Amino acid sequence: MKSRNPVIPQICHDFDIRISRDGTWLHQGNPIKRPELVRLFAGILKRDKEGIYWLETPFERGRIAVEDAPFIIVGFRIESHNQDQRLVFITNTDEEVTLSSQHPLHFTSQGDEAIPYVAMRDGLFARISRPVFYQLVDKAEAIDVGGKTEWQIQSDGYSVSLGRTDEKS
Repeated sequence: MKSRNPVIPQICHDFDIRISRDGTWLHQGNPIKRPELVRLFAGILKRDKEGIYWLETPFERGRIAVEDAPFIIVGFRIESHNQDQRLVFITNTDEEVTLSSQHPLHFTSQGDEAIPYVAMRDGLFARISRPVFYQLVDKAEAIDVGGKTEWQIQSDGYSVSLGRTDEKS
């Protein structure tokens, strides 16, 4: 019996698709207006070790441009699980990810601002929108750390600091 070799997608020319900083998907500079098509593309989006973004099917592969992160966190819900809580983030493409050690939150400095991101799948990240971040801070627990107040959130056994203040609250 002959063994089958896996199909390796061909590298095509660069696709003229870009994801803007605000999460808008653009083709040839024009917004892609069909949410179903954006979700389809989002589902086949990959990022390689060099940080290049690809739309990849079993038969075709093409590069796309991403200005910041390919996804934006636009909401979240809190679920109770045993005696722990889970924060489930929702992206602008309706994907969901639970904040956890497998999907951690981290901050990247951009100028004077610290921008929060959550690890998704396949080396992809989602930027947490400002309104959602403020909602997270509202849900955070104040913890005394060396005379300073640290604001932490817990999710699925994972704990992360959202920041510190100089005074105790």
